[in-house]
Amino acid sequence: MSLHTNFIYRNPSAIEANAIPQGTLHDAAEQGDLRHIRSLVADGANVDARDAQGQTPLIIAIRHRQLRAAAELIAAGANLSVETRAGWTPLSVAVKSGNPFMIELVAGTAGAAVKA
Repeated sequence: MSLHTNFIYRNPSAIEANAIPQGTLHDAAEQGDLRHIRSLVADGANVDARDAQGQTPLIIAIRHRQLRAAAELIAAGANLSVETRAGWTPLSVAVKSGNPFMIELVAGTAGAAVKA
């Protein structure tokens, strides 16, 4: 079984890495597997878990152009303000993707979160 790494950011100078098994929310997000995403979230999966690059499932879904998966993760409470280890946010990844629907989803939701 191969492993991903889950980074938990407690403060900028301390990064804790936890091994997480393949078949996780990251994989479901990459594949756009809504049923698996819903099941994992219902079982208490961390929607903001990080892989070795500091990517959350939301960022993975955006990178792989999985619009419905991204929407599902946002509805499940995914953090729109996270940054990867390279400094990418969900919005910057959406803009880089060039997908106007993804940009609207992330920017529109981020704007709603800021107003709330």
